Amino acid sequence: MKKFKISYEVETVLDEKTLWPDGAMPDNPTVEDVVQLIKKHGGIYRVLDDWNLHQCDSDWSVTEYSR
Repeated sequence: MKKFKISYEVETVLDEKTLWPDGAMPDNPTVEDVVQLIKKHGGIYRVLDDWNLHQCDSDWSVTEYSR
């Protein structure tokens, strides 16, 4: 049985005002703060849709998977 690997990558740069538009950002935000924000908003898949990140630079591919 053949298997196929689907890969999807999105890359964007968001500033503090975009991530925390209500101004409720932590003092000196860290990577962990952004991870927690993404989790708070339902996880990466929800954030991709809700924040319209699919419109950013993205790339996807399909390859045959063999192991």
